[in-house]
Amino acid sequence: MPVYKFINSRSWTAIEDYWEEFDTADQAKWESVLEIASYSVDESELEEFPKIAPADPSVWFELYSLINEVDLENMDERQGKDSDQECFLYDENGNSV
Repeated sequence: MPVYKFINSRSWTAIEDYWEEFDTADQAKWESVLEIASYSVDESELEEFPKIAPADPSVWFELYSLINEVDLENMDERQGKDSDQECFLYDENGNSV
C-alpha cells in the first residue's frame, strides 16, 4: 500500500520588541550598558564611548544600537499575522503528487 505525506505549511510574521529604559544621569546603568555591549562588539568600538554617563540620549541610543537585542532586559512579543499558507502532498519517494 503506498504511503503519502500531507504537509500544511504556514508562514507568519512575528514581532518582538527588545527594550530598556534609562535615565541619562544613571552612572550605574551606563556602566551596565557598556558591559552588556562588550559581549556584542570589540573593545576598540567601546573606547569611543565616554566612561561617564552622557547627558545626551543619542549617545545612549548609539551604544544600545550596537547590542544584540537578546541581551536587552525586556522583551514584548506582539501578535504576528499569517502571511501565507500552502498545502503539499508527497508520495513515499518524496515526489509531489
